[in-house]
Amino acid sequence: MSATKDPHAALSAWRAEPGSKRAFQAFLDSLGPSTPVATFLDSLGVFQQHGTVDADLLAQVGIKAFERDALDIARRFFERALTENRQQVIAYSGLIHIFYRQENANAAIAVFKRAMANGALHSRLFSDMSHVYGRLLGDTAKGRRYSELAHQTDANNVAAMDNLARMYAVRDPEFADQLYTQALARSPEDAQLNMNYALFLLQAGHLARGWSHYRYRLDLSLGPRKALRYNPILPGWDGEDLTGKAVFAMAEQGLGDELLFGLTYPALYARARHLTIGCDRRLIPIFQRSFPDATVTGFRDTVVNRVRDRSFPYVEAGVQAGTLALDHALPIGDLGRAFWPDRAAVGQWPCGYIKADPERTAEMAARMGPRREPVRIGIAWRSGTVDVDRKHGYLDPDDLAPILAVPGVEFVVLQYSLAEGELAHLRRVARQPVIALDDVDLKDDLDANLAIMENLDMVMSPPMAPAMMSICLGRPTWLLGGMPWWFFGERGEWPAHVPVLRWLRFIRRQGVADLEPVVAAVRQLAADGPDGAWGPNRAAAD
Repeated sequence: MSATKDPHAALSAWRAEPGSKRAFQAFLDSLGPSTPVATFLDSLGVFQQHGTVDADLLAQVGIKAFERDALDIARRFFERALTENRQQVIAYSGLIHIFYRQENANAAIAVFKRAMANGALHSRLFSDMSHVYGRLLGDTAKGRRYSELAHQTDANNVAAMDNLARMYAVRDPEFADQLYTQALARSPEDAQLNMNYALFLLQAGHLARGWSHYRYRLDLSLGPRKALRYNPILPGWDGEDLTGKAVFAMAEQGLGDELLFGLTYPALYARARHLTIGCDRRLIPIFQRSFPDATVTGFRDTVVNRVRDRSFPYVEAGVQAGTLALDHALPIGDLGRAFWPDRAAVGQWPCGYIKADPERTAEMAARMGPRREPVRIGIAWRSGTVDVDRKHGYLDPDDLAPILAVPGVEFVVLQYSLAEGELAHLRRVARQPVIALDDVDLKDDLDANLAIMENLDMVMSPPMAPAMMSICLGRPTWLLGGMPWWFFGERGEWPAHVPVLRWLRFIRRQGVADLEPVVAAVRQLAADGPDGAWGPNRAAAD
């Protein structure tokens, strides 16, 4: 994991030489992710009394502000840096990153052109433009060209190698692996680089190597939206056999991840002396129904100075009081290393390990009413949290229009975060019935989701929580979009280890989703009837 420099020692060294730029920069670098922006601004004011504030220092403070989401402050410091030095590459890069996060492609391109006009030719900026074109604008061909240009300009640039490796992860995995290896040789403790490599390896089926890098997912340098820390009073786990042990599985990441790694719970439940599950409160009744002898409890998060602490009050109180004995507490992501160490161990996932409540299932059947078409499909199209890096993997109602026009199918909305007017627009572009239970809270009432899914022939969604709920419920699921990292070396449309799943890839060209393969599959389903939602692995699913 990333090493933490001693800020006290760095402060002492700076105080010994208050006008030393090197000592001051070392002090800034020693400050961890919980340090507020004000500390950097105050420190810069102190340094200014003894030394010269140049473009490098201004850009460095701009980066610290950007990392703490203080974008207006960051922009001011980057612009000040460029006033001091029109070729300050980090400042140009920082401005491009600000506009990228704000999804302002034109402004980002203008900054790049400004940099080129001022002679700031640098691999870093070409790499930045690869993101702008490839992800923000959806022009993958141009994004790849800029990524290749970044690598050609500086073959030792770690960010360029990382970006190019992601571009070639599926097209040329051997080349991508070489790039990651070279990048990690230069920056072995870069948490994001390690995570990108981990997901590449896991997707390619190199599980043992992948899990070794996956541990970086909890590195605090990734920020509170991705990483967290747990109470140190809880006992750890370092690969010990869990048979006959009292095990606490601790939630991390998002709801879909909890369900995904929950696929290991049936084996863990059978193996452990006692299983305690710490989960999102919405999952408590669902996991308790599936594992009646387990202890299932929720968590509480607090975020202070960009560090997210996760506590499990019931468990921690029991450990402190001596009334709850635990042998091991492990974040659920570590269960992958424990139960899926290689492809052979993955086997057939226990799709259907969670169950819908029968009464809620009957209630939702009555609410939806009798079928008006032979096939009934549940649809979701985007996550409730869509950032610029993920948006092109999701859909919008206009993208869905050709799917919704297929005759012989009625659609049920599983999208929990409907924008204003979105449902009305969806119904306008659809030629088939669209059912939406407007008064059902699909975000908080997960049992309602499961009950609805039990009344469907199939669920169709990009890789996000509704798709994972459907998989774990054991319902036929069509996954739309890019290949998930948890395919573990599978490349086909019907991954063998997920017997209820069909993968239908779509590609965006210039921001427009090409969904013709999906439309053709839905047409065929309408012709075949509900059994057509199942693939060649149905016997394993049953």
